[in-house]
Amino acid sequence: MRDGLADGRTVRVLGVVDTFTRECLALEVDTSFASPRVTRVLDAIIAERGRPRRLRMDNGSELTSRHFLSWGDVPPLPSNIVAETDSVRFCRFAFI
Repeated sequence: MRDGLADGRTVRVLGVVDTFTRECLALEVDTSFASPRVTRVLDAIIAERGRPRRLRMDNGSELTSRHFLSWGDVPPLPSNIVAETDSVRFCRFAFI
Protein backbone atom coordinates (compact mmCIF):
# COMPACT_ATOMS: atom_id res chain seq x y z
CA MET A 1 0.00 0.00 0.00
CA ARG A 2 1.24 3.51 -0.59
CA ASP A 3 0.19 7.02 0.25
CA GLY A 4 1.61 10.50 -0.15
CA LEU A 5 2.74 13.05 2.39
CA ALA A 6 2.05 16.78 2.21
CA ASP A 7 5.61 17.39 1.01
CA GLY A 8 5.09 15.02 -1.94
CA ARG A 9 7.08 12.05 -0.63
CA THR A 10 5.56 8.61 -0.95
CA VAL A 11 5.02 6.38 2.07
CA ARG A 12 4.80 2.66 1.47
CA VAL A 13 3.57 -0.08 3.76
CA LEU A 14 4.78 -3.66 3.51
CA GLY A 15 2.10 -5.91 4.98
CA VAL A 16 2.41 -9.65 5.58
CA VAL A 17 -0.78 -11.56 6.41
CA ASP A 18 -1.40 -15.21 7.26
CA THR A 19 -4.37 -16.02 5.02
CA PHE A 20 -5.49 -18.94 7.17
CA THR A 21 -5.73 -17.08 10.48
CA ARG A 22 -6.11 -13.59 8.94
CA GLU A 23 -3.38 -12.48 11.33
CA CYS A 24 -1.14 -9.58 10.37
CA LEU A 25 2.41 -10.91 10.74
CA ALA A 26 4.27 -7.70 9.84
CA LEU A 27 3.67 -4.08 8.91
CA GLU A 28 6.73 -2.15 7.80
CA VAL A 29 6.47 1.54 6.89
CA ASP A 30 9.08 3.42 4.86
CA THR A 31 9.50 5.58 1.80
CA SER A 32 10.76 2.62 -0.25
CA PHE A 33 11.49 -1.08 0.08
CA ALA A 34 14.43 -2.83 -1.51
CA SER A 35 14.24 -6.59 -1.89
CA PRO A 36 16.95 -7.29 0.77
CA ARG A 37 14.78 -5.54 3.35
CA VAL A 38 11.72 -7.51 2.26
CA THR A 39 13.60 -10.80 2.59
CA ARG A 40 14.88 -9.77 6.07
CA VAL A 41 11.28 -9.21 7.19
CA LEU A 42 10.22 -12.57 5.74
CA ASP A 43 13.23 -14.34 7.30
CA ALA A 44 12.28 -12.94 10.72
CA ILE A 45 8.70 -14.17 10.33
CA ILE A 46 9.87 -17.59 9.15
CA ALA A 47 12.27 -17.86 12.11
CA GLU A 48 9.39 -17.17 14.50
CA ARG A 49 6.49 -19.00 12.84
CA GLY A 50 8.01 -21.50 10.44
CA ARG A 51 8.12 -21.64 6.68
CA PRO A 52 4.83 -21.22 4.79
CA ARG A 53 3.74 -23.68 2.14
CA ARG A 54 3.32 -20.86 -0.37
CA LEU A 55 3.58 -17.09 -0.76
CA ARG A 56 1.04 -14.98 -2.62
CA MET A 57 2.19 -11.54 -3.69
CA ASP A 58 1.71 -8.81 -6.24
CA ASN A 59 4.29 -8.03 -8.91
CA GLY A 60 6.03 -5.07 -7.25
CA SER A 61 9.61 -4.42 -8.37
CA GLU A 62 11.01 -5.44 -4.98
CA LEU A 63 9.24 -8.80 -5.36
CA THR A 64 10.47 -9.58 -8.86
CA SER A 65 14.16 -8.70 -8.42
CA ARG A 66 16.92 -11.27 -8.85
CA HIS A 67 17.70 -11.05 -5.11
CA PHE A 68 14.13 -11.87 -4.10
CA LEU A 69 13.67 -14.59 -6.68
CA SER A 70 16.91 -16.32 -5.64
CA TRP A 71 15.92 -16.02 -1.94
CA GLY A 72 12.86 -18.19 -2.54
CA ASP A 73 14.85 -20.87 -4.35
CA VAL A 74 16.87 -22.23 -1.41
CA PRO A 75 14.99 -24.35 -0.46
CA PRO A 76 12.26 -23.81 -3.06
CA LEU A 77 9.25 -21.82 -1.89
CA PRO A 78 6.28 -21.88 -4.26
CA SER A 79 4.75 -18.49 -4.90
CA ASN A 80 1.77 -17.06 -6.73
CA ILE A 81 2.15 -13.64 -8.28
CA VAL A 82 -1.27 -12.10 -8.68
CA ALA A 83 -2.48 -8.96 -10.40
CA GLU A 84 -2.78 -6.02 -8.06
CA THR A 85 -6.40 -5.81 -6.97
CA ASP A 86 -8.17 -4.07 -4.10
CA SER A 87 -7.65 -7.08 -1.84
CA VAL A 88 -3.93 -7.26 -2.64
CA ARG A 89 -3.10 -3.55 -2.48
CA PHE A 90 -3.28 -3.65 1.28
CA CYS A 91 -1.08 -6.70 1.64
CA ARG A 92 2.11 -7.28 -0.31
CA PHE A 93 2.47 -10.85 0.97
CA ALA A 94 0.20 -13.58 2.16
CA PHE A 95 1.51 -16.62 3.97
CA ILE A 96 -0.51 -19.64 2.93
